[in-house]
Amino acid sequence: MLIPFLVRISVKDIKAKTVSNAIHPVLLCAAIFLNGISPFERLIGGFLSAFPSYIYSHKTGRMGMGDVKLMFSFGWCSGLWNIPAVIFAWIISYFTTFKGKNKPIPYAPYLCGTFALSLFLPYFI
Repeated sequence: MLIPFLVRISVKDIKAKTVSNAIHPVLLCAAIFLNGISPFERLIGGFLSAFPSYIYSHKTGRMGMGDVKLMFSFGWCSGLWNIPAVIFAWIISYFTTFKGKNKPIPYAPYLCGTFALSLFLPYFI
């Protein structure tokens, strides 16, 4: 049930280049049912995902606040397993603006894809 929701977030970001504020409460409430991560680990995962992304967004202007809030919500849902999603988003941001291309791109599809993988990653390790 979560995968179609992630696809919807991605499609909306591709079409409108916005991430709705209505999805964050849904993700925060859905985290209760996802896995057995402690609230403390969820909080650490959320802040480790969002705070560096906020600093990066503020300094470079390459990432919107909707993406930063999405990273916090994903970090809250998957705890520390969300850190690869954050690193991947920074790599995408770097390479999309590396050759003078300063056009905004939708990050939500990349974030949703890596978040979906981070939910299943603990089962494979």
